[in-house]
Amino acid sequence: MEGHDLTKGGYDRMVEISPPLKVFLLQLKEESGEQEFVLPRSRDWETGRQSSILREFLGEIGLKSVRFHDLRASWACLLMMKGVPAIQVMMMGGWRDMKTFQIYVRKAGIEIKGATKVLSCLEND
Repeated sequence: MEGHDLTKGGYDRMVEISPPLKVFLLQLKEESGEQEFVLPRSRDWETGRQSSILREFLGEIGLKSVRFHDLRASWACLLMMKGVPAIQVMMMGGWRDMKTFQIYVRKAGIEIKGATKVLSCLEND
């Protein structure tokens, strides 16, 4: 893909953009005129300083630091909690096997959600 690097694993993947985000980005593109990018570009992002910039930003606004892997895991958990099948989340997130994927989503409790709905302490159930 021209202008894009492959992932750390050496392969590329596709990620679907939500309809509201697509509308927003198209609006920004229209407003940006002839600019190549619709969002601000920082040289620091191009030189591998993403995590330190994120850490600084979160500190400045009074939030706890978070790692990029935590954001990825949160993204995956949110999708699965909304009913997106694990295989689709795995494909978009770049996890190649279920064992690795489980490392990221194991604490979310998604696999057990709703399991106790069949239990009741009422006599009529």
